[in-house]
Amino acid sequence: MKLHRKDFLRAASAALAAGLLGLSGCAQFGGPRTVVLDQDQLQKIVEKAFPIDRRLLEALDVSVTTPRVRLLPERNRLATELDIETRDRLFGGQWRGRLALDSALRFEPSDRSVRLVQVRVNDFSLDGGAAAAGGNAARRSQFDRLGAVLAERVLEDLPIYRLTPEREARLAGSGLAPGAITVTSRGVEITFEPGAR
Repeated sequence: MKLHRKDFLRAASAALAAGLLGLSGCAQFGGPRTVVLDQDQLQKIVEKAFPIDRRLLEALDVSVTTPRVRLLPERNRLATELDIETRDRLFGGQWRGRLALDSALRFEPSDRSVRLVQVRVNDFSLDGGAAAAGGNAARRSQFDRLGAVLAERVLEDLPIYRLTPEREARLAGSGLAPGAITVTSRGVEITFEPGAR
């Protein structure tokens, strides 16, 4: 199952480009060293990555749409709620539902990306879950758990932004490199620090 992340990364790059260019120019004069992506900016970045269509286990076609992003500053995490549509390729059954998750963020120096980490699924439900599981509550629980595990495997370590080599070189020329990434009430704050690694 291969993820198509190019559009998501391109949208995130566009949203941060102006801030990063300004940051590298101001830093040498004691200017701001933090780029803030507010909730509206994050929402626009995420929306451009959807819909996402995947085939799971060669039996289910899954479409993930309508992302809704929320800041969780008290936990230093992002919350996302998504609509899910599935179709059983073998028997033609169809179900709709929702997936609610939250995640932390980290910077990965090897490819200069900001990634989702510690993804936790808080709710995964399909309106046909009980029918798909034969009406058995234990089977439905297993069905929902399987969906949650698959979602975590797909989203864990997903890059949502990547610095271009040129932008990284400009920052390095100013003596700055990405440091802490923090979710605050203002938005996602990416701090650039002198000599950070």
